[in-house]
Amino acid sequence: MARAYGANASLLAAFDTTYGSNPVGDYWKLPFVSTTLGSEQGLIANDLIGLGRDPSAPIRDVIKVEGDIVVPIDVRNIGMWLKALLGDATASGSGVVTHTFTSG
Repeated sequence: MARAYGANASLLAAFDTTYGSNPVGDYWKLPFVSTTLGSEQGLIANDLIGLGRDPSAPIRDVIKVEGDIVVPIDVRNIGMWLKALLGDATASGSGVVTHTFTSG
């Protein structure tokens, strides 16, 4: 599988309406500083017997995708990153709401 390096790398993101469904709508191209994302697929020993003297070929394990993404904190894209981290914003109540902040 080909990988993008440097200036060729781009990050496309979309939100799904329900968990596990394919995203509907446009994708957003988001900036990022660096990433260590990668995939790995191990092998599991095949314990079948009765197929001759030679051991059976190993079986592929699940694909693990791990890593970190460092993102810039900028005005234009911070809403997308917060939505990805915390979920959709919800409003409760109606009418005028007064916020009071006190020191100490």
